[in-house]
Amino acid sequence: MHFIKWMSIGFLSTALVACTTIDHRSETLPKKPLPVVTGNVMNTKVVWSNSQSAGLGKSHGKLRLGVAGSQIIVADHKGKILSLDPKTGKTHWEIATKQPITAGPSVIHEQVVVGTQDGHVLAFQLANGAKRWESTVHGSILASPQGNSEAVFVHVMDGSVFAFRADDGKELWRYVSHTPPLMLRRSSSPVVYKNHVLVGFATGKLKALDKKDGVPDWEREIGVSEGRSDPQRMLDISADPVVKDNRIYAVSYQGKIAALQGDTGKLIWEQPLSSHSGIATSHQDLFVSDHTGVLWALAQNSGQVLWKQEALYGRQLSAPALLDNFVLVGDEEGYLHWISKRDGTYVGRIKVDGSGIEATPIIKDNILYVLSRGGKIVAYTVSPIEDIAKRS
Repeated sequence: MHFIKWMSIGFLSTALVACTTIDHRSETLPKKPLPVVTGNVMNTKVVWSNSQSAGLGKSHGKLRLGVAGSQIIVADHKGKILSLDPKTGKTHWEIATKQPITAGPSVIHEQVVVGTQDGHVLAFQLANGAKRWESTVHGSILASPQGNSEAVFVHVMDGSVFAFRADDGKELWRYVSHTPPLMLRRSSSPVVYKNHVLVGFATGKLKALDKKDGVPDWEREIGVSEGRSDPQRMLDISADPVVKDNRIYAVSYQGKIAALQGDTGKLIWEQPLSSHSGIATSHQDLFVSDHTGVLWALAQNSGQVLWKQEALYGRQLSAPALLDNFVLVGDEEGYLHWISKRDGTYVGRIKVDGSGIEATPIIKDNILYVLSRGGKIVAYTVSPIEDIAKRS
């Protein structure tokens, strides 16, 4: 197991907790050379690109693209939020919040919701960007708010979870959890599932909170804390849980990946695996980028390892996205890599932006959207020029 090394350490102090956080990108691993690609196997055409957003800058967070109908939403650390036409990249509306946005944007109940570094939750009308409401929490928000027509759920770095009324931002409840002395500087987003809000914590526990009052119905530790030092005992769940077919899939840093029964949290299977980026699901399989840059494919029913691709070791991969017969992952140098879904064969890559790719690529209406850490958005159409489908 490769343990994290300090290159950038920050401190997060609130009324409830004081802990030390470590940048998930601060682990230095030797990169493998980029794989040799023989021939161009994918025809990627840029439809449009937009560089109006400033991205994350030097801040920490989990900015992503919000997708809703005829709009692509992007936010940046300077407080700008943009609504773009998904076909042309032209701006529908633009607002300047003047607040350091570090989480989102999420589209919830016809609203664009973001979280800020200094603990503000902001909601704007999806149609025109008009401000709807603003609420505050106890600390930095580094995970995208999630919710439905009734409530917006926010996971804060201090370990607390807040529920706000979706219409006006009034606080409905809060759940307070302790944090370990050392944790990654990122959080998992809440996932609404039936009557529960699923949240992964820095303690390595996945909890199902009742969405009406925040009371935990069950919890499951994803992995076992080991080692003598605080870095060795880190077991953060900073990747978002995934729900599919009444099963929950969750993965922790320096821990395990596990499949749980959706209603009870009962363990179905688990495998040793360490990830802070995320999971993608196909019809039968799971795809996971681990913290060293290895991409894994596992069977959903058993957790059996189907293949692993080690060619991207040390490249700090994004969570995977699935496009037809391919698994797509971004890396810290701004490459988007294409891997065969069937057997893990490395297929090819495109260079998007030198600032790196952390956000999961988005596919909508046969267009691929990629957001770089620097805020550049590129939209691609993709068509195979080789019969890769037969191999994938």
